[in-house]
Order: sequence, then structure tokens, then C-alpha cells
Amino acid sequence: MSIVMEVFVSSSGKYSDLGHPFGYLKASTTLTCVNLFVMPYNYPVLLPQLDDLFKVHKLKPNLKWRQTFENYLKTMPPYYLL
Repeated sequence: MSIVMEVFVSSSGKYSDLGHPFGYLKASTTLTCVNLFVMPYNYPVLLPQLDDLFKVHKLKPNLKWRQTFENYLKTMPPYYLL
């Protein structure tokens, strides 16, 4: 059994103190160390959107997808946009 813990940066969210996850901690298979996997900010929201972009929209997003993506970008801390 492997336990995964999401990691956050305190006060990184525009609408909440905790913000959204940017990665996760997971123990190695030998349980000798813990690895930090750095992902895009708020990856639980972004990854399904990207999946839809490739599989559903074939890299030609419609207006609804673009609006959803723009809403995702609005939740990002400014330092990610650089």
C-alpha cells in the first residue's frame, strides 16, 4: 500500500489560504525515502482538461474548453505565469 500526500504552498491561492496542490509526496517502493513529484499548479484540474484537449478536441479546442482553461489560469499565483 502506498500513501500519497499532496503538497501546497501556504497562501498561494487567490480565493483561499491553502491554495491548490502543486505536487505530491510518495514513499519509494523500498520505503527507504520519500520522493517529491512536482506537477503543474492545481494539476487535478489541469490534467483532465489537457486530456480532453488531446482526446476529445484533437488539439482544436472549442469555446467552452477555452473558457474553462482561462478560468484555470485565473486561479494560478502570478509567479507561475512568468
